[in-house]
Amino acid sequence: MVNTELLTVKDVQARLKLGRTSVYSRIRRGELPSVRLGTAVRIPAEAHAAWIAAHTAGGGGQDLPPTAGRRQSPATSPKRPAR
Repeated sequence: MVNTELLTVKDVQARLKLGRTSVYSRIRRGELPSVRLGTAVRIPAEAHAAWIAAHTAGGGGQDLPPTAGRRQSPATSPKRPAR
């Protein structure tokens, strides 16, 4: 039997310094592997460590620009056409 530590979403939030919605979005998009136990969502610690390694600058992962994933402020967002 494999003994794998499972992290809660709150654990991952604290480790990555991300909000709850951001963590759930990454899970929903399949970016962050997870396990469902009934209605509970858990992230295997090994998968979490692998995700960090893959997304670390210079670690061969996806290096994102500083503004990736952030909402644009009204001053910099494209203008919507008038209705």
